[in-house]
Amino acid sequence: MDPPDAIIVSLPTLELALEAVNYGKMRNIPVIVDIRDLWPDVFETVVPKFAHWLLKYITGPMKKKLAEVCENATAIFGITEEYLKWGLSKSNRQRTKDDGCFPLAYVRHLHNKNEIEKAVKYWKTLGVVEDKQMVRAIYVGSFTHTSDFKTIIKTAEILSKKQAKIQFVFCGSGPMINLIKGAC
Repeated sequence: MDPPDAIIVSLPTLELALEAVNYGKMRNIPVIVDIRDLWPDVFETVVPKFAHWLLKYITGPMKKKLAEVCENATAIFGITEEYLKWGLSKSNRQRTKDDGCFPLAYVRHLHNKNEIEKAVKYWKTLGVVEDKQMVRAIYVGSFTHTSDFKTIIKTAEILSKKQAKIQFVFCGSGPMINLIKGAC
């Protein structure tokens, strides 16, 4: 098998990104690191300040891997300009022509009144109606064993018994679809 022309690896996960840059470095293959989360720095936003000394100890090995990944990347991409700057700050180098920002985006489509009415009717047939007092927990994705649907279903049952104003909406398909349909 021929080696790849380039490798694009997302961060996180650190371990996979580190393996990718090491593989690329050994074989002279360019590696682009695509930063999608500020891992492990994101912990600083959820851990109370008084525990940051412990956080530095716990995340120290991760930060060392992060530096190695960013320093050895051929290019760094970020989903925002801030993410790109964060990755570059970990790389100890300046931005080059190969680095870039590629936002997560979609083409905005403005729907006409007829399309909106059709969608409202469709969702109404499924029991999803406009209710400003209702909280909706919406899952969009594959119904696989990697998600803990049993806990979600149990939570929905408990909240239903308490008559909580919450509705769980599942959109997708996969091997767990019968479990989800059976709970609806």
